[in-house]
Amino acid sequence: MTTLIAADIFGATPELQGFAIALDGDVLVTAASDHPLPPGQSEAQAYAAFIAAGGVAAYVARLRKRLEDPGLAIDRVIGFSAGATALWTLLATPAAAHWRSATLFYGSRIRDAADLEPRCPVKLIFAEQESAFDPAALVAALKARGLDAAIEPGSRHGFMNERSSGFDPALYRRHLAALRLDAGSTSRPSDRRREPR
Repeated sequence: MTTLIAADIFGATPELQGFAIALDGDVLVTAASDHPLPPGQSEAQAYAAFIAAGGVAAYVARLRKRLEDPGLAIDRVIGFSAGATALWTLLATPAAAHWRSATLFYGSRIRDAADLEPRCPVKLIFAEQESAFDPAALVAALKARGLDAAIEPGSRHGFMNERSSGFDPALYRRHLAALRLDAGSTSRPSDRRREPR
């Protein structure tokens, strides 16, 4: 199985690389920039760097280019925050019809395009506490459309990122275990091509 991870605003940090290694199968990490922020950078600094790199629109374009690689066969995608929002946009494209699944964590700007129609099964997991919007209303709207959307009780934005002030080690371990189990539940078709290493 080949998984593509779309990083949050902190980028492809060593911590995210560790998460990728803990998953089964081939895992590719993509970020909004080629340069992850060094340790000690605040979320405000990470956000400023993300906006300077072009924000969500540039991230979507970067992911689209990566996913259009003819030698790359993706089975599932996982996104965090800005990466989840960028992947959400791409779930409505024909390429997504070939993905087995998508798991998107706390993509708060999904609310700006909540009416998109995903072309693969998607699980949307939101933090309960968001500073900019009410996730309960968004989750209710997504669920009313028949999508698998849920709020992680007691969580804050960034609960899967060790560098985030919202990091929750117990939730991190639980979701990592669920994603590992999901990776082992279906083997990839033998005729799919892998990205050259």
